[in-house]
Amino acid sequence: MTSQHEHTDTRLPRATTRSIIVLTVAMALIGVLGWPRPEYESETDLDIFPAAPVPLLTLLAGSAIACVAVAVVLVLRTSDLRAAEPAALGLWLLLVVSAGALAWNALYSAALSTVPFGAAIPIFHWLFTPVPAVLAMALVARRSRRTRLAAALATGVVTLPLFALGGSLLLAPDFHPLAVVGAMVWTGLLGIAPFVAGIVAAMARWEDELQPPHTMPG
Repeated sequence: MTSQHEHTDTRLPRATTRSIIVLTVAMALIGVLGWPRPEYESETDLDIFPAAPVPLLTLLAGSAIACVAVAVVLVLRTSDLRAAEPAALGLWLLLVVSAGALAWNALYSAALSTVPFGAAIPIFHWLFTPVPAVLAMALVARRSRRTRLAAALATGVVTLPLFALGGSLLLAPDFHPLAVVGAMVWTGLLGIAPFVAGIVAAMARWEDELQPPHTMPG
């Protein structure tokens, strides 16, 4: 049975927040190391994948797998979810899909960095981080507040580092340490801010929905 303390626990899981910070900074740094990139020569995005250099594909696949693995371990350590229960399986699928979407975005960003694309116009980029977080909370909506928060933050372990990696690949076609600053600003404005806003809004919504109805005194 879930205790009242678990329902009202508002503390952020420290291991998860530390992991988000470390992985995000690390990915921003790794992305500026002058990775080979596919040439952006077609209006068809699917043409980018066959032309992608193996080292870049290895970086993206390895980064995605590592982030998902860390997120799964953290969820199991900081929540009451069991690995094989339906809600957890849905969350694992969400993490994998999110990682795939952000890895593809990073590949596209790497290709886009090879052409003079002008100022970046991030029409939908801000959706990459809050949408998985809100969906994760929906999967565990009836569980404790701590579990909802753990699930939402776990998506950030995946989406925020890969978002920063994509930003670095976009802004640093050649090795340039200062591009890390640009990537972190990019991640802060279009990744972290929407991520936090989405979690706060969703937590408030579910708190209201799960509140017991008020009864008038007789």
